Amino acid sequence: MKQQGFTLIELILVVAIITVLAAALAFEFVGWQERYTSESEIQTMQNDLMTVRTYAMQQNTSYFVQLTNAKPEEYDIYMDKDGSGDLDTSVDTKITSLSRQGLSKQLTSNSGVNPTTITMDRRGMVQVPPTAPASGMSIWLLKDDGNPYGFLDAAHTKPEIEYDCIFLAGTRILVGKYDDTKDPVCQAK
Repeated sequence: MKQQGFTLIELILVVAIITVLAAALAFEFVGWQERYTSESEIQTMQNDLMTVRTYAMQQNTSYFVQLTNAKPEEYDIYMDKDGSGDLDTSVDTKITSLSRQGLSKQLTSNSGVNPTTITMDRRGMVQVPPTAPASGMSIWLLKDDGNPYGFLDAAHTKPEIEYDCIFLAGTRILVGKYDDTKDPVCQAK
C-alpha cells in the first residue's frame, strides 16, 4: 500500500526556505520604504515651491520659504503681507496649507546662513540668500547619521535613491541627486 503525503523533513525544509525568503524580502522592503519616503518628501517640497512661485505671480506679491537649523524637519511658507520684500514673521502671513512639519528626514542647504530664507518675488523669480553659491542654492535631505544621501558611507557606497535634493536658481526649481564632488551639489535630473 502506497501512502501519500509529505514527510516531516520535507515540511521543515519548505518552512525554512519560506522563512529565509521572507527575511530577505523584509530587509528589501525597509530599504524601499526609506527610498520612497525620502523621494516623496523631496517631490512634495518641490511641488510646494512651484505652488508658491505660482501664487507670487498670480497675486503680484512676494512669498518666502524659511528653513531653520532649530527645526530641520520642517519648513514654513509666508506671504509678504506688508509688501516690504523682506520676511518679518510677526507681520507676514504664514501659509499653513503649504508649510510642512514633522518630515521624516532633516533638511539642510548650502546657503551659509541660518535661518535660510528663499524669496519668490512678484515675477516668480527665485531669490536665494547672497551667501549661497553663485551657481544656485541646493536643499537636500539628511540620513539618520547626519550625512546627505549622496554622501559616500564607510563602505564607499551610495544609496539607491533617485531624488534627494532640490536645486534653486532664477526660474529653476528642480529635483536632483546630491553629489558633493560637483558644483552645484544638487545635480538636476
